[in-house]
Amino acid sequence: MATKLITVEETYASDEGLHLQPGVLLSWMIAQAELKGLMRGTALELRRPNGSVFRTTLLTCGASVTRGEDGRFYVPGDENGPIWTIVFTLPPEVRPEDVPPGTEVWVESPPAENRGFPDQPSGTLPPEE
Repeated sequence: MATKLITVEETYASDEGLHLQPGVLLSWMIAQAELKGLMRGTALELRRPNGSVFRTTLLTCGASVTRGEDGRFYVPGDENGPIWTIVFTLPPEVRPEDVPPGTEVWVESPPAENRGFPDQPSGTLPPEE
């Protein structure tokens, strides 16, 4: 089963890959049990506004930070502390025209090896029989 992650508002390409905006709040991601195990290589389905579907994988996800004039990294926040926003990057072969604004990004069910198994740490496979 797939879970909707974001609706793309904009993209920008870099040497690292195609960056998607907006990000999502970390607190929201943690509350989504279906997103447990989201990691590099997770299968994504991009549902474009014209009805076509493009499949790719997640290259990276991470916290959005800015570098201050002092060279340190900062996270936006308020009086309650930092507000962590997670942003997503697709592989560099995915082009901005492949992901127009309005594209919905859906996470396909994480592979079993990313979800863990009963009595197995997350990210491990059960022993072979």
